[in-house]
Amino acid sequence: MFNQLDECNSQLFEQCPVGLALCRTDGILININPAFAAILGRTVPETLNLTYWQITPEKYAATEQSSLEDLERTGRYGPYEKEYIHKSGHLVPVRLSGLMIEKDGEQLIWSSVEDISDLRRIQQERQDTEQILKQSEARYRSLVTATAQIVWVSTPDGIYFELASWIAYTGQSLAEAENGGWIDAVHPEDCDRTAEVWGAAVANRSVYEIEYRIRGQDGLYRHFFVCGAPILEEDGSIREWVGTCTDIHDRKVAEAEKECIEARYRSLVTATSQMVWITTPDGLQKADMSEWRAYTGQTIAEADGWGWLNAVHPDDRPLTAEIWSAAVANRSLYEVEYRVRGKDGTYRYFFACGTPILEEDGSIREWVGTCTDIHDRKLAEKSLQKSEERFRSLVTASSQIVWVTTPEGEAVSREMATWLAYTGQSADEIEGLGWLDPIHPDDRTHTALAWSNAVANQSLFQTEYQLRAKDGSYRHFFVCGTPILEADGSVREWIGTCTDIHDRKLAEAENQRLKERYRSLVTATSQIIWGATPEGLGISREMLTWMDYTGQSEAEVEGWGWLDRIHPHDRASSTEAWNAAVANRGIYQTEYRLLGKDGRYRYFSVCGAPVLEEDGSIREWIGACSDIHERKQAEAENQRLMDMLNHSSDAIIVRDMSDKISHWNQGAQRLYGWTREEVKDQCIHTFIKKTFLKPKEEIIAELLEQGNWEGEVEHLTHDGKLIIVQSRWTLQRDIDSQPCAVLEINTDITARKQA
Repeated sequence: MFNQLDECNSQLFEQCPVGLALCRTDGILININPAFAAILGRTVPETLNLTYWQITPEKYAATEQSSLEDLERTGRYGPYEKEYIHKSGHLVPVRLSGLMIEKDGEQLIWSSVEDISDLRRIQQERQDTEQILKQSEARYRSLVTATAQIVWVSTPDGIYFELASWIAYTGQSLAEAENGGWIDAVHPEDCDRTAEVWGAAVANRSVYEIEYRIRGQDGLYRHFFVCGAPILEEDGSIREWVGTCTDIHDRKVAEAEKECIEARYRSLVTATSQMVWITTPDGLQKADMSEWRAYTGQTIAEADGWGWLNAVHPDDRPLTAEIWSAAVANRSLYEVEYRVRGKDGTYRYFFACGTPILEEDGSIREWVGTCTDIHDRKLAEKSLQKSEERFRSLVTASSQIVWVTTPEGEAVSREMATWLAYTGQSADEIEGLGWLDPIHPDDRTHTALAWSNAVANQSLFQTEYQLRAKDGSYRHFFVCGTPILEADGSVREWIGTCTDIHDRKLAEAENQRLKERYRSLVTATSQIIWGATPEGLGISREMLTWMDYTGQSEAEVEGWGWLDRIHPHDRASSTEAWNAAVANRGIYQTEYRLLGKDGRYRYFSVCGAPVLEEDGSIREWIGACSDIHERKQAEAENQRLMDMLNHSSDAIIVRDMSDKISHWNQGAQRLYGWTREEVKDQCIHTFIKKTFLKPKEEIIAELLEQGNWEGEVEHLTHDGKLIIVQSRWTLQRDIDSQPCAVLEINTDITARKQA
């Protein structure tokens, strides 16, 4: 019976959703249940290695001492609230109760602990909501003062009763504008549509959006975008409408000008983008080809008959004649690309397309066609080809995992050396679908589904999964594969890469955690609105959002106290920009890091405008701070990535066909001992003495024929050291497909060869 009771108590202790702990009066933990450990983000064994004082912040020392005194005096304490230190370092709010028990002659403390994080969050959200409600009116008044928009407020029926900015712009008097008279300032052509849209918004209790022209006090009409939102009562009825009129006149004028320019451009393209030509069935000029002559500069006599062919690049004439002959023989569409010499002597690529005009007996009466300039497209294609060649070379030297499978997804082990090296699988283990084994079990289902869809649609295969390394650890990879198609459209094989994105995924998770923590703040205040005296002294009543973000009190923000939250390194530049704005009575613009109440600095873009008195003096300043922290981090990250590329461990060299060096990265500088400034535009043989394993003439011939070469080469460095490198050369070609440069990637394998 007692054994059953002990077992029941043990199960209750283990499964209790409330944290339970037994400890000595000196804070040593004797026993805890899993719920207690979970509050700390730890396991039971991890937690038992700590003392009660190691999980309690120092700020609770006095409170804890008072609780111990109550415990000794009354035999129990609580409930009361405090915080524990989570494994990740953040504080967890909890509610504690406890009592003193005696076991084996020793006084012990038996405590129950409840995680009240959700309760605290609800309380904080309620407080934030109340604070927002208090600030809303003040913010609204400040923003109305600072904004250039026309702000209006009306009854549910459209009777305006806050018209100060409307009157200031239109010049109407209050008597003229109220009770619907404001519409007299709207352009007559827009009045009916305005009433129609307004009626629909009132009926649907929806946002009121429209564009119309408003007459200013100077008598001129300007386009405005008008937006109004209904303010609803608790019963769903409309209490009032609040809206703005935003000047979009310059944008509308620009749009109209753009449409005019585009219409002119389309007419110009129709008239001049193509050369129209007509020939006999044999390809002889049949009529005056004015567009052709205007472009090439040929005379009628020079272009007559087959003379037009003289303006085609000599290298393109044989193919042009061959395709033309085939089109004539088959009476089919004639399509070819060739280079045409303009009258300025330069060649440009054109796409020629001609169609036969047939007689009733089926014979060709004549050919009618066009030549379309595709030179820029060809340049882009050649640039893309060059980029792809460089990409293939860099993939060979990169840290990506390259894989190849059959059309059905079965691994081709001889093509998966990098996969085998990373996962530690053998060639036998990877065969067939064995490559799936190192993928994390949680990721196999969605990986298989994405793969099946790609195979079925012969489309790009993209997914992310966790891949197990040979040391047993998992890392996140981005996987991309593309099908290689046969001429008949069937898949010959799949080629893809696995790119390590583990650090990026960890960073994204951390960023997500931070975003969630501050979501309520961002939702409430996308900008920090502030107000200052002409000299820059803070006006606390105008800086509610500033105080909400920084945590400063009204007393702390008054005067120059707001400067305390700006990063010390940014205060000098901010002060300089401020003094210039005050002196010029101009816009105050700067960037600085602002310390939030969470103790972290974030970058803000700051803009302030002076509010002037009638005599031109500054009455006050109104401005806003916009959070640009993510943009600044992204700029820093981009710079870091550029630095990483330059710091590749391999030596990356680009040289022209005369072996003059145009690019020399830091890897080359470290490997050979010469700086980039020393070797720039110099012949590579002046610095690096090379010994090849076969005649250099054969290597050059292979490079020119195949476009690439790879092998081992002995190099002599700046300090006379002989090293062995694995050298990979890729031939680069110019627009005319002529060799123009060599991309050389050298990896030091001296140590490996000597091992």
